[in-house]
Order: sequence, then structure tokens, then C-alpha cells
Amino acid sequence: MKRTFNITKSLLGVMIIAALVFIASCGDSEDPVTPPSGITYPNPEVEVGQESTVAPAGDVTGTPTYSIEDDGGADFLTINSQTGELTVGKESTTGSYTVKIKISNSAGSATVSLVVKVNVPTAFNPVGKKLLPMYFMNQTSGLQFVGLTGIPQLPFDTLDIPVGWPPASTPPDQLMPYMLFGELTKIIWQVPGDNVCSVAGDTTLIVIKDDFTLTTDCADGTPQSKTGDWTVSYKEGSGYVLTLTFIFVDDPLIVIPYAIGQAEFVVFSDPIMQQDYEALHGTVDAFTTPTDFTDENTLQNPLTWKTPTVEVVMRVMNP
Repeated sequence: MKRTFNITKSLLGVMIIAALVFIASCGDSEDPVTPPSGITYPNPEVEVGQESTVAPAGDVTGTPTYSIEDDGGADFLTINSQTGELTVGKESTTGSYTVKIKISNSAGSATVSLVVKVNVPTAFNPVGKKLLPMYFMNQTSGLQFVGLTGIPQLPFDTLDIPVGWPPASTPPDQLMPYMLFGELTKIIWQVPGDNVCSVAGDTTLIVIKDDFTLTTDCADGTPQSKTGDWTVSYKEGSGYVLTLTFIFVDDPLIVIPYAIGQAEFVVFSDPIMQQDYEALHGTVDAFTTPTDFTDENTLQNPLTWKTPTVEVVMRVMNP
């Protein structure tokens, strides 16, 4: 019995040694982990309001992780840290974005660049439109304008701006409190055009160019010059958002964006002019507007500005 037990122990020892040698040999045959290299991404193109996912090409040894090192301003991008799949979210904004992806493993890391292009949606394309501001209807209670005596034909200094559209039964001579907000805003929106046209007060027409800039048509034939920029984005609950960013050339330079949410090109039934026409219709949740019209200094003082919700109607003036 004792001899048999010793033989058994000897066999068991040989088996253990053989197994260890086998495991060691298997470990020696595995590829060593090397820093990531040779990884590429396609350059995705997607319309605003649509999702798109792209995957990396190439192999990485070890267990890699992926992260967005620089989104280039595209905060609507997400990445799967294990697979490297990059997703362009539905809530995006038009533009071209240079994005950097970092790939890491236990041996090091590498950075890959790609370009994400977000195009104007087919369902809402403002390119080439010429827009004439028609109505800016206040939707926020408590909005008050002061310093109005300096404006010709206004017999008062202070006005509480009513909310909403005037009732259908409103006599024409009582429309002024509803219309004043829009008329004053048109004067302000005229400023970017005044900066590029030879004649001041020439036009409030807004021309949307295909290079994401805004211009205007000057009546005297002054060549078109940039008056601002525009983008189209998509937000859940607000649909398409057309942001018009105007340049008010002054000292200092003032740049003000107006984000028109729930933006649509529709046949608008004008309740005041009693006619139908194609128009851009939407709502600006934070409509930056001066409220003190006493003089130039108060008009340009940001401390007097308010941001009410305003319903916007702009007539499409294309021939």
C-alpha cells in the first residue's frame, strides 16, 4: 500500500508539472498588448433630427476603451466606451464638427480624428428664403416699455404690452398696444441691414444664404454683406429651431441670437391684414428686447433688456 501511494504521488506531481508547462507555453504564444494604432472612423453625414451611428475600423489588442476627447462643439455626440460606436444624437445642430476620439489600453493610447457633418433637414430647409418680419406678439405678462415719448406719434411715455393677439372684434384704432412691440422690434432688427446698406433704414429683409450666413437686400443695390449667421437644430418638444444670430455693429460689438422654436414654413392666415401668405411661424422662448427707449444709451444698456416669450411671423418674400 505504501509503495502504491508513493507511485500515485509521483504521477500526480508529473501531471501538475506538465499542466504548468502547458499553461506557461500557452501564455508565451499570446500576442503582447501594444498601444492602439491604425484605428479609423468614417466621416458621418446626417440630417438634423435624425440619429446615426458609426463604428471604428481596425483591431486593438488587450481590452480597449473609447472616449470623446474633443467633440468640436458637437455636444449631441455620445460614444460606447467598450465598442467605440459613435452616435450622432437626434437633437443636433447644423454644421461641420471636427471630433477627436481617444482609444486606450494597458499599453498606451492614441487619438483619432473624424469630421461629423450635420445637414439641413429636408423637412425644414430655410436656404434661399427672404423673410420680412411681420409680427412679434408678446406671450409674457408684465412686459412694460418706458421712455416712449421720444418716438414720434406716441402720445405716452409708458406702455404695458398686452399678451397674445388682439381679439377679432378689436377696432383698428385700438390695435396699437398689440402692434407696438412688433413695430419697435422691426426698427431694432433693421440695424444689421443699416450697417451694410448705403441708406439707413433701407430694409428689414432677412436673406438666408447657403453658407449659413444672413444678408439683406439693399434697395440702392449695395452689394450683399454679412449681417449675421443662422443654424437649424432639433429639440424634443420644440421641433425644428431656426436660430438667427444678428450682428449689431457698434462699440462694443453686439451679437444677439434669436432661437425660433416650433419653426415651420406655413400658409399663414393673417388675422389683422385679412390675407393668407407663406410665412415662417414659430416662438422665441427668450426674445432679447430693450424696454427703455429714452435715448441711445438706455436702448443699448443690457440691464434694461428683457427676454419675454414671443410668437414670430415672418413673411416669405421670394418671387
